[in-house]
Amino acid sequence: MARKSRIEKNGFYHIINLGVARNLIFNVDDDNLKFLEILQDAAQDYEFEIYSYCLMNNHYHLLMQIKNENLSIIMQKINSRYSMYFNHKYKRVGPL
Repeated sequence: MARKSRIEKNGFYHIINLGVARNLIFNVDDDNLKFLEILQDAAQDYEFEIYSYCLMNNHYHLLMQIKNENLSIIMQKINSRYSMYFNHKYKRVGPL
């Protein structure tokens, strides 16, 4: 049985994403900068606003406002692009 779809309405969301097994997802400052670059690109592509963010070593928080009902697509794009960057940089495979 498939899980129920998430409710996605226009509005504000507090997003928290933790690394698998609480592993580090930001090792150096360049990793933080790359994540912010990906976030900025996604904001332009998918028309959402970031009001606040906090990048920790093993997780991040975002306060965002979406204008279209596309939160799942936005987060998939951000997380997959950052995972591809991280895996390539650190010569690893698998989910981040």
